[in-house]
Amino acid sequence: MSTKYGPQHRSFDLFDDDSVVFVHNPGHSDGLAAAIIKNNGKIVLLASDVGYAKKSWEQMILQGVLVNKKHAIESLNWVKNLSKYPNCLEVLANHDADIKPHTIEL
Repeated sequence: MSTKYGPQHRSFDLFDDDSVVFVHNPGHSDGLAAAIIKNNGKIVLLASDVGYAKKSWEQMILQGVLVNKKHAIESLNWVKNLSKYPNCLEVLANHDADIKPHTIEL
């Protein structure tokens, strides 16, 4: 079933209210998923391993290990586009050494 989220339009709405949506982002691995957290019209994207750090989607730097390069490019481009949305407060990658512990209020 096709959904409105993700480069392949595949996602799972955890609470069926659009507040937490797991988005299929293959490329680095076949089952990779990012998470969109949404409240009050604002979103935060937990990008998982779609990229190693913010510069990954800003400069389209692919991961060193890929199962599908085409899908990895599509997934990274999807994160890049979402990061530019005015209501996107932050995009966080799992391995970004520049991220310091902080609180995000939505």
